[in-house]
Amino acid sequence: METCIKISFVISSMRAGGAERVLSLLANALSSKGYEVTIFSFDRETEVPFYSLNKSIKWLPLNLLRESRSSFEGMKNNIKRITALRRSILREQPEVVVSFMDMTNIVTIIALSGSKIPIIICDHTDPKHAQLTRTWKILRRVFYPRAKKLVVLTKEFADLKITGVHKIKSDNCIS
Repeated sequence: METCIKISFVISSMRAGGAERVLSLLANALSSKGYEVTIFSFDRETEVPFYSLNKSIKWLPLNLLRESRSSFEGMKNNIKRITALRRSILREQPEVVVSFMDMTNIVTIIALSGSKIPIIICDHTDPKHAQLTRTWKILRRVFYPRAKKLVVLTKEFADLKITGVHKIKSDNCIS
């Protein structure tokens, strides 16, 4: 079967979790249909994905998952993530990028700014219970509208009443 499209996924880690499970199921289904699938994560190269991936899927752990002990260290770590992610994604030349989870979505949007690669962001958190700092909430408000599509799990997020992501039109939200 001929490759339909080159698609890259981005997630902070491939450990056990709901978003990781959704990503692995989606990536496996698309690769089974002939899509060329690459997954980028911030995991160490020595880690193994918790959920199984088809052999045709290219998993590229970027070895950038680490705790930040201060705001300055956090900013420095995110600059490293943005730089490495941009370089790695541009090298793969995907036709679309799908990112999972709030902070990773923001990092991915910033990393691909000016690249013309469409980004679909998936936010699987309930906005009422999201534990984002004020800074990340501001960044979400600024950068989420730059995504091509926003995939959410809750009607409230789709209605955009809680998050303040008012610049994304409701026809670009999938719930």
